[in-house]
Amino acid sequence: MADEVRADPVSLCELAGTLTSQAWGIRDGLATAREQILVPPGAFGNSENAETLDSTYSTLLEKAGDGVEDVAGVFEGDVDRVYLIAFAYQEQDQANAEDIACTPGEPC
Repeated sequence: MADEVRADPVSLCELAGTLTSQAWGIRDGLATAREQILVPPGAFGNSENAETLDSTYSTLLEKAGDGVEDVAGVFEGDVDRVYLIAFAYQEQDQANAEDIACTPGEPC
C-alpha cells in the first residue's frame, strides 16, 4: 500500500506568493544591475580592438540578462503549477469530506 500524501493548500498558496516575490526580486535586481554595469563605448579607449570589446561586452550583458530572465520565468511558471496543485488538493479534500459526510445507502 502506498503512503498517504498530504499537502496543505494554504501553505502551497503561501509558497506561490513567496515564489512570486522571488521572481519580482530577480527581475528588479536585473533592472538595477543593468543600470549599474553599463559601460559607455568610449570607456574601451581608442585602440583598434575597442569596438570589438564594446560589442563583446554588450553581447555578454544581453546573454547574461536573458539567463537571469529565464530563471525568473521558471519561478513564475512554478507559481502557476503550485497554485494548480493547491487547488487540486483543496478540491479533493472537499470531495473526500462530502463522501465522509454521506450516510451509506442514501444519496448525497
